[in-house]
Amino acid sequence: MVCTANVCRSPAAQFFLQEHLKNHDVLVESAGVRAVDGNPADPMMTEVLIDRGIDGILQHRSRLLLPSFTTRYQLILCMERDHLLHVQALNPASMGRVKLLGHWDNQSEVEDPIGRSRKTYESSVDRIQDLTRQWAEKMIDMGIIA
Repeated sequence: MVCTANVCRSPAAQFFLQEHLKNHDVLVESAGVRAVDGNPADPMMTEVLIDRGIDGILQHRSRLLLPSFTTRYQLILCMERDHLLHVQALNPASMGRVKLLGHWDNQSEVEDPIGRSRKTYESSVDRIQDLTRQWAEKMIDMGIIA
């Protein structure tokens, strides 16, 4: 999962996709294209996720997306087109494995809620939860995950 600072959207997507695929042997991680290594998750995102039973967010620490990450994963899901282009620029060979999280929703982007109202965060989390569910179902249906 890739977003900008790896403190809000991508960690939320990481935890939700892990939850949707908890009965499968899969590694889900996250990073940010402009992240500073070691920052905790955004406080409002932390609150919203804890309220939804995702307390793993308390241990999350941001990390910068490195070129080596682009070779390690079968699938790289990005929140915005700019993130997708950044990943492809880091490693042009990753092009076929980089998609938008909103790929199955008309190639839509997931807007950054940072600095906005709690309601905006909650809407973002609802959307991330739905989009990760779609990806989990597609990965299982396509046989990407056994």
